[in-house]
Amino acid sequence: MRRKFLLLMSLVFAIIIASCSKDDEKTKEEWAEEDKQTLENLGDYVFSDMNEMLESRGMHALMALMETMMVDDPFYNDPIVDAGTRYKNTFLPSMKRDENLKSTRKIYINWFDEHAGTYTWNVTEQKWDYSSTPTDKIVIVYPEDGPSGTDNNATVTVHDFEEEQFEDQWGTWYQPTLLHVDMFVDGTKEGELMFNASFHDEGEPQSISVELFMNPFLMEGSMNDSGTQFSIAGSVKMGNMTILSADLTLDYIIVDDNGWEYEEITYVQGFVQYGPIKVQGSLNIEELDALEWPSADEVNPHVDLTLYSYPDGRKMADIVARDEPGSEEPVPYLIFPDGTEEPALQYIMPILEDFEEMLQEIIGEPGP
Repeated sequence: MRRKFLLLMSLVFAIIIASCSKDDEKTKEEWAEEDKQTLENLGDYVFSDMNEMLESRGMHALMALMETMMVDDPFYNDPIVDAGTRYKNTFLPSMKRDENLKSTRKIYINWFDEHAGTYTWNVTEQKWDYSSTPTDKIVIVYPEDGPSGTDNNATVTVHDFEEEQFEDQWGTWYQPTLLHVDMFVDGTKEGELMFNASFHDEGEPQSISVELFMNPFLMEGSMNDSGTQFSIAGSVKMGNMTILSADLTLDYIIVDDNGWEYEEITYVQGFVQYGPIKVQGSLNIEELDALEWPSADEVNPHVDLTLYSYPDGRKMADIVARDEPGSEEPVPYLIFPDGTEEPALQYIMPILEDFEEMLQEIIGEPGP
């Protein structure tokens, strides 16, 4: 029995070695051609994943909730809407801090308690029927098919919601520190959001932790602000497969522009991975911003970026700047191990164009 086991293990080991040897036998030219094809196909990875996410049952149920809220919104004109405006502005790096935002905050700290209860969609009257129970949750029961649906088979529950109060010369205002929401459709969990945040004394975010499940996808992210550096990390997974991941640090300084303070990024390092591609390295933003009409030779010392295959980590190409006739500034190029060079934009632009087209299909054509 032991001899058979050893023979089987030897056979498996031999197959692995043979497979590795076959890959190792590829020339630089063969690897370069394969890598170029991978880059050309990157858009297929992007839109395949986006389509699967948009077509998930949880996303359909979420869109149905938004559509139903447009017919009758029980929270219309509530201060929580104002909180969302403030929230988005404070979480964007390098966004000027508009003092007027603070002066217009009118958020109730007991908003969650005031709206606790159950909201059940009434398809006949096209409005929400309200019940004051439970007293510690907000439960929204509605049709997966939207406001015209007759089966209230979707349930969104806000389990926890907490805010922190801040005061300054413009008034008193609040920031969300805890949020827990889940979504069930026909008894199956299709979505869940876990959010935690802490804030500096002035109300700017100090740390954020987000976990979003949209069956079958799991998205996790975090941000920390030390006062001189943002640390950002996150991933999108489907089962054991990592679709996207990133781990970045952004050094910054506070700039005072005639009384308006904002963060200015000076240095970025880390990696971003999507599908089979990983970009890793650093950018000296401060030195690049100081250059006026630079040449490629002036840009390249401040750029250290490399493309790797994922997950095996094989180097695919260096990213460098090149001077190009007719261009007012250096153009990013990919330098492959076999010495061939390709403009990076020829791989990026098709993805951006397809993404814009998909976005327009989702939100509709922009108005005149």
